[in-house]
Amino acid sequence: TIRTLQKGDSSLARPHLEIGAGRVLRKQGCINADIFPGPNIDVVFDATKSWPFKGGAIGFISSSHVLEHLPSPYVFFKEAHRVLAHSPLANMEVRLPYGASDAGMGDITHIRSYLPVSFACFQPGYNDAINNPQHDDWQAPFSVMAIHLVPDRAFHWCFLPVIRNLLVPYLRFLWGAFTEMIVVMRALKTPEEIDRWKQTYKANEVPI
Repeated sequence: TIRTLQKGDSSLARPHLEIGAGRVLRKQGCINADIFPGPNIDVVFDATKSWPFKGGAIGFISSSHVLEHLPSPYVFFKEAHRVLAHSPLANMEVRLPYGASDAGMGDITHIRSYLPVSFACFQPGYNDAINNPQHDDWQAPFSVMAIHLVPDRAFHWCFLPVIRNLLVPYLRFLWGAFTEMIVVMRALKTPEEIDRWKQTYKANEVPI
C-alpha cells in the first residue's frame, strides 16, 4: 500500500485495519481482524455484519482475498465506509482474484467472482449512469481510484516495451491472462466531495 503524507490528513493518525488477517503478522499501528481467532488476531468479527468500531475511527482498510468468500459485498463496503475517517487520499485497498481466471473461478470456497467493472456500482451516480433504480438506496459511495491487474507469469513477456502497447489491451479477453486485482478506493464522506466527483468522473467506468 502506497500512501503520500498530506498536511491536515487526520486519517494518518488513525489505525490501519486488516480484514481477514489470518496468519499475517501484525504490523505496528495495524489492527488485525478475522472471523477466526488466532495469536496475531486483535479483533474477531464477521465482516458481513456490523463492525465493532466507531464511525471515522479507522484511517485505512486493507483486505486480501476476502471479498470473494463473502455472500454479499454490500455490508462489507457499507461498514468500511462508516468506520473510515475522511481523507483526501486512498484509504482502502482490496486484493482479490481476477474473476475470469482459474484463480477466480477454480476455488470452490469462492462464493462470487469479480471483474474490474464490478466495483463501479459503489461509485456515486451509478444508478443514474445505468438507469437502474435498484442502486438508488446506496448511501456509502467510494471513488475507485485505480484497479491494478496482475498478469499470469506466462504473459509477462507481453509487457516488454516494444509490444506492450499492442498486446496488453487485449489480454483481458483471454481466460487466465490475469490472476489478481488490486482495487484502490477512497471513501467519499461529504456531499461536497461527492458532487465534485460526479462532475469529474463517469460512475459506470473504473480506471484500470
